[in-house]
Amino acid sequence: GVQPKEGESVRLDTLRNKTWRTRKKKISAAVFLMAQQLLQLHARRQLTSRQPHPAPGTLYREFESLFPFELTPDQQQATQHVLKNMQSNQPMDRLICGDVGYGKTEVAMRAAMLCVLGNRQVIVLAPTTVLAQQHAMTWQQRFEPTGVRTAVMSRLQTASTVRKTLQNLAQGNVDILIGTHRLLSQDVITPKLGLVVVDEEQRFGIAAKEHLRRLKTQCDVLTLSATPIPRTLQMGFMGLRDMSVLQTPPHNRQAIRTTVARFDEQLICQSIQHELQRGGQVYFVHNRVRSIDAMADYIRHVVPQARVEVAHGQMDKKQLQQIMLRFMQKQIHVLVCSSIVEAGLDIPQANTMFINRADTFGLSQLHQLRGRIGRSNQQAFAYLLIPASMQHLTKQAYERLQTLQRFSDLGAGFSIAQQDLQLRGAGDLLGKAQHGHVAAVGMDLYLELLQEAVAQLRGQSQQLHVPDPDIKLPVAASIPEAYMPLVSDRLSLYQRLATASNEQAVWNTLNAVQERNGHLPDEVQNLGHVMAIKIALRHLGADKLQATTEDNSPPQLTLTFGEHSRLEPSKLVAWTTRNTRTAKLTPRGQLLYSPTSQQWQGCENNLLTVTQSLLQQLQLCTHQQDRETVKQSPLPQ
Repeated sequence: GVQPKEGESVRLDTLRNKTWRTRKKKISAAVFLMAQQLLQLHARRQLTSRQPHPAPGTLYREFESLFPFELTPDQQQATQHVLKNMQSNQPMDRLICGDVGYGKTEVAMRAAMLCVLGNRQVIVLAPTTVLAQQHAMTWQQRFEPTGVRTAVMSRLQTASTVRKTLQNLAQGNVDILIGTHRLLSQDVITPKLGLVVVDEEQRFGIAAKEHLRRLKTQCDVLTLSATPIPRTLQMGFMGLRDMSVLQTPPHNRQAIRTTVARFDEQLICQSIQHELQRGGQVYFVHNRVRSIDAMADYIRHVVPQARVEVAHGQMDKKQLQQIMLRFMQKQIHVLVCSSIVEAGLDIPQANTMFINRADTFGLSQLHQLRGRIGRSNQQAFAYLLIPASMQHLTKQAYERLQTLQRFSDLGAGFSIAQQDLQLRGAGDLLGKAQHGHVAAVGMDLYLELLQEAVAQLRGQSQQLHVPDPDIKLPVAASIPEAYMPLVSDRLSLYQRLATASNEQAVWNTLNAVQERNGHLPDEVQNLGHVMAIKIALRHLGADKLQATTEDNSPPQLTLTFGEHSRLEPSKLVAWTTRNTRTAKLTPRGQLLYSPTSQQWQGCENNLLTVTQSLLQQLQLCTHQQDRETVKQSPLPQ
């Protein structure tokens, strides 16, 4: 049923009652409608034809050779995919997902160069003024030797400069224009627009996203993201959007050491001093403008030798620009700033960051902030500070901080986005709602319904819903209240296990629970095995599994198959013939199985082990197209 709020009582549906069927039917209809909209967007893009970009020639290869580093294998593959998309006659909509500093920008620059060589214009959209300036510096430096004309437009430019830039753009005298969502305004006229590069899509507002959606049917769109918003990630998974993932870290890059800590003067003092001693700089993120100056005074008091300055979005634009430039030039040791730096400066020498009140930030936002450091071969340190007086974090805040601490490895952005997908749900893939119908039926079933709707609309006969098999095994399989006290946590775990698509997903979920709650009790481990058995039964198309046991003698398992059976009769008969001592087929479509005493003792008298071994063997009796690549695990002889 619906996910309850903490402390609320909740009435559970059984999977076979009318309430559950009605809810599922209602959501199926809503999902089908949404799938129609998704496919219309996808179809419009596929039906739209545009002149392909030219194949890379000598000038493009010269631009490639100016790159001072060697591309990682992932960068090479992503670049090949992008160039292939651009040389087709359909507009590109590709997501480049890679952690901060993994080379997404270089892939985008190569796409831009191919676009410009085809006599078309490029706009590069950044979510903040600071990031737009950063991109402007990076892109201008990279394109300067080629003669490609770049320009930047943000609130740091004067009105007369903006007017001149708009005029040059309209006349075709600007090849690449970099800026914020201001570039989506009516007065920005790009007569030969060929490519839109969107950096950190999740930072843009709804109106900007709607405008971008319209653009996607007219020109190429390349989206860069370290932690794409869940619905973007889900569209990539569903194949409605092309996606390339950069997972290879740059040479000599080290993972950021992340610590969740109480606000502590000694920790702050020692960490800042350590960074200054090795010639580095520090970010101190304090996201409350009212008290940011007081926090800066506190840092000056704690570390008197440090040069401390403040930066936030409500400052005068020229003053903000000057402070940012001074920080880049190492004239400032500690920058006490708001989350304006979330998608901002590329300063390799800044390798320590404090995030105050980290419990109030979203997961993606925390990862973005942390990505400002660790951009060199120096060890970087991130401290997620929570108030010393705070006794208990909310469940969501706790999970966010735990996730960030757990995913400190290089290339963690993609894993974090997947975790965000699990925490928040996929949401409405098209519009404003971030949660959609996910809470009502669980994310996995929601996505299965969506997948089924897409398949149906595409005219593919796809039998995704085999009724859940009925399992009757005399084992204790549950989540004890003593192990997981909150009813909402237990319901959430039951839901995730019940809708897991494969056995690996079951154990991944339970491993994550063990990491947080400690060693799994026997009944929780049994629950994992029962869920794995249910998944195997679904693959076989079985209707029912029942076990009867008496004292220490071997059990008898009864498997019932009906119209959904995926077993190939000839293979099943051959298998039972080879196992006449233990297996028998009945005229009613049942398989009776009872291991010998020797086999039963070899499985340590464990009913779950015997059952799973039997199902693995039966997997080899399914039709070829239904068969999973399951390694055979025969019963002990």
